[in-house]
Amino acid sequence: MTARLITVLMTAMLLVLSTGVIAQSEQEQHSGQIPELDCVIEPSEVVDIGSAVPGLVEVIAAERNDLIVKGAIVARLESSVEQATLELSKVRASLNTAIELRQEGARFGQLTQARNKSLLQTAAISRQEMDAVESETRIAELQVRQEQENKRIAGLELVQAQAVLDRRTIRTPVNGVVLERFKSAGEYVDDEPVMRVAQLDPLHVEVIVSTDFLGFVEAGMQAKVVPVIPNAATYQATVERVDRISDAASGTFGARLTIPNPDYRIPAGLRCRLSFMPTQQADAPLLGSTVEMEAVGVAQATKAQEQISHSALTESIPPGPPVLPTKRSEDAVTVHQVSSVPVPTAAESGLESATEPHIEPLTEQSGPAQKYVAEASDNGRFSGNPVQDSVTSPGSCHVIGPFQKKRQAAQWRNELSSAATDLTLRDEQVPVITDFLVRAVFDPTTESAAQVLVRLDKAGITDRHLFRRGANKGQISLGVYRNRYSAEKRQSNLTALGFATEISPRHQESSQYWLDVTLPPGSGLPESIAQLPANTTVQAVACMELLVRH
Repeated sequence: MTARLITVLMTAMLLVLSTGVIAQSEQEQHSGQIPELDCVIEPSEVVDIGSAVPGLVEVIAAERNDLIVKGAIVARLESSVEQATLELSKVRASLNTAIELRQEGARFGQLTQARNKSLLQTAAISRQEMDAVESETRIAELQVRQEQENKRIAGLELVQAQAVLDRRTIRTPVNGVVLERFKSAGEYVDDEPVMRVAQLDPLHVEVIVSTDFLGFVEAGMQAKVVPVIPNAATYQATVERVDRISDAASGTFGARLTIPNPDYRIPAGLRCRLSFMPTQQADAPLLGSTVEMEAVGVAQATKAQEQISHSALTESIPPGPPVLPTKRSEDAVTVHQVSSVPVPTAAESGLESATEPHIEPLTEQSGPAQKYVAEASDNGRFSGNPVQDSVTSPGSCHVIGPFQKKRQAAQWRNELSSAATDLTLRDEQVPVITDFLVRAVFDPTTESAAQVLVRLDKAGITDRHLFRRGANKGQISLGVYRNRYSAEKRQSNLTALGFATEISPRHQESSQYWLDVTLPPGSGLPESIAQLPANTTVQAVACMELLVRH
């Protein structure tokens, strides 16, 4: 019985495996029979960029056909009121006078309270007078906390003012090309877009397939795409999405394919012809003089190279540098063939000419100053039109600073304004030493703070303060000094009286100012830059860093 059961199970397993193999074979055969189809090459995204708030356009920073990167500023609304509010909030957030005033009142109250305690012990004052002094001291301490909370609120108001100002700066959410500009400087923007941007990397290929092939077109399949223009190249696309619902009236369903286009070499907005590749052919990437290489991965290129017989390579390729993959973007790798190494022909390698993996070197763009965008004319031909890209293609960028005074930074901004195409004054908050605190050092396990205060009173040292809360709770301050020399002098006197002390610097946020300078191509900083103040440097940076920062 057991042997018979095992036999039945093995037969069933063989039947399932054979059915799957036959179904896979029929699918591959059927997919290879899908006829050539009409398709359309389109941008992956077309975005109408608008403004978060209504207002008057002050600056338009991009023109039609300009290449722009994600996060770049394309327009800015008039924001003089918001800028003034931001400056006012910065001043309010930096003020400490009210806190220092309340702290001084609290310190005096604590001193009065300490003196009255000794008077109370000798019955020189009444208990009611002592209670009044303690109440006034407590009120002074609460006033200090109130002013500290007001300063925190001022800091939050500064963040709010900055956010309000940032909303009047319009940035692009995608990388792409400006298709159309709807507004100009001086026009009012409410709920209409400012410009239209098309994302050209990657490109989408839309194709309509007959329902006869429903189920045979799947995500991940490869296809050859040829634009319907003279001397068109052939591109390899990958199926990204397949419609789950077909059109009953026409008996068709849609599919979307993607083509990597990191250098914007492939034009969009064209009709094309598409043919799906069988599985065995899709494994080998399209490598030819008329095929773009950006979509070819390192593993696929290596697999294509291995298809050439080892004997043919040994006979026809002399010793030389190997084929090197060079990363061009996160998802695209360009394969460069060193010119000194000849590529074997179909006859030499023994392969069919249709599968000959001929790799040509791809040339890099000569420079960022000029961008070429392919535009379609009425006859369907293309011509490279140079477009000056003022948004993403400056000559050089520099960061100058730090300046300790805003007025000084503003003077140098005026000095460099004639030589720069873009000049931004920004400030950063950095910690600086404001004063030095002298504290008593004692072991709390053997001596309490109260005992130290008694010893200080006996030594005639009344200028001291016991911290009752905060990071220094339980410690005794013996003075705060503007410079270290005075603090060390105080420490020396206390050491002579037998008290152990330490000096701790205290910090506070302070503003430093920087100039972000963008120069036009072929120009440099003026000679007056040599007269910069001491401790101020000029550092060359990537212009992309300034674009992202602003």
